[in-house]
Amino acid sequence: MARPLGAVDQPGLSSFESKPKGSGPHFFTVETAWLRTLYVFFFIELGSRRVHLAGVTAHPNSIWVAQQARDLAADGRLDHVRFLVHDRDAKFSGPFDEVFRTEEVRVIHRPIRAPRANAVAERWVETVRAECLDRTLDLRLPTSGGRSARVREAL
Repeated sequence: MARPLGAVDQPGLSSFESKPKGSGPHFFTVETAWLRTLYVFFFIELGSRRVHLAGVTAHPNSIWVAQQARDLAADGRLDHVRFLVHDRDAKFSGPFDEVFRTEEVRVIHRPIRAPRANAVAERWVETVRAECLDRTLDLRLPTSGGRSARVREAL
């Protein structure tokens, strides 16, 4: 039987079934045409590989991440989740974990230096980049004059 993602170095996970009812939060970056970096925050259900987009921001921090988790819980998208696996990033702080604990979701921290613990998310991000972002140009231009106006006229 296959073990859940991230379960190799985690004690007590052998009782989970092969299609775990867990989730994992992740970020990836998108560079806009005007060289602005945006951070896309998403969750992947480990059993079904279903992706939930939680939000996009230019400046992610622990307060914003915790609010996205509260929104996810308020939408009822955590009703079937039994555990959450995430890395040790400072953005996933105490308030973020507390949102899941109040929903009776077990929080598991990903092992340090475990490159395969993020494989599902990395594969999904690679697919999004190849199929969508590499072929998309964001044409929402600022309304101010100057170079942006010249680019808009050229289009």
